[in-house]
Amino acid sequence: MNGIGRAVLALAFLAAPSALAQEMGDVAAGGAYYAENCAECHEAPAELAGQLDQADPQATRAELEEFLADHFAEDETDRANVIAYLLSI
Repeated sequence: MNGIGRAVLALAFLAAPSALAQEMGDVAAGGAYYAENCAECHEAPAELAGQLDQADPQATRAELEEFLADHFAEDETDRANVIAYLLSI
């Protein structure tokens, strides 16, 4: 593989996490939703996020998806955004 090929491959790997995060939810929208709808009871999002298993974000995302569906985040887009926000902290 030549230098250009390696550079393209490296850029693809660097861009992959942000592309995946965008597919999974909007972090900024999730933060705004959290501030408006969650912060009254869960004042410190960093403490809440610190309790999440960041080692397996896909499993954590699935658990949060199930929990939030019955915990004041019925809308699928809102859930995805809040989950993206919590996993970004």
